[in-house]
Amino acid sequence: MSSVDTQQYLICPLTLQLFNEPVTAEDGHTYERKAITEWITQHGTSPITKKFLSINRLTPNYAIKDAVEAFKQQQAQSNILPSISIADANVNG
Repeated sequence: MSSVDTQQYLICPLTLQLFNEPVTAEDGHTYERKAITEWITQHGTSPITKKFLSINRLTPNYAIKDAVEAFKQQQAQSNILPSISIADANVNG
């Protein structure tokens, strides 16, 4: 899975941002808690499937939360690693 695929997987379909507090709704989709709570309050249905949703039935999605944290750590580490250009590398040993 590429970094781009990972980012898309970890992005809320409502906020288009990385999840902070991901929850799974009865429609099987994962949303940012605040965003889906506001959506359900206003519309009462899933923004994706249009099925009835209840705020009381939102379940924390710990797997996605852990994946977001791992992704953030990976990004932080890649930002602190020194970059080596081909000109800097000793190609001949």
